[in-house]
Amino acid sequence: MKRLVDGVTYNTDTATLLAESEYQVDWNNRECPTLGLLYQTRGGAFFIAEYITIGEDHDGEDVHKIRFLKCSEDGARLWINTGKAEVHLNPFEDKDSEKETTGTVYVRMPVALKRQIEAAAEAESLSASSWAMRCFEKCLSGGGKS
Repeated sequence: MKRLVDGVTYNTDTATLLAESEYQVDWNNRECPTLGLLYQTRGGAFFIAEYITIGEDHDGEDVHKIRFLKCSEDGARLWINTGKAEVHLNPFEDKDSEKETTGTVYVRMPVALKRQIEAAAEAESLSASSWAMRCFEKCLSGGGKS
């Protein structure tokens, strides 16, 4: 999902999910349960996607509002280190360089497999690199077999 905040586009499909937390937020003068997801863009910026449960529809299904919030590096560090969030990836651990925000992995593979990856990525409107990164993240989080 993409949102434009203060002239900057934040995209949950191309950013890396760092942590998540459940909390309450004020929505129209009432406390609403919220799932907050902290992301980091490929360029190193941080943002939070909040899924706010504002009530139920006529079928009893939850109705959500979604808002995106810019987050400073200090804010992201605090969000991760407070102990209230479930951390998936902590970008503040073991940095080789303060300026390091991305890395490169080279993988050799058969051409037929490369074509399948490109087709799968295109079907999800992602670059092959973004698609592969999601696969790596899924395997590391236990969502796939390694």
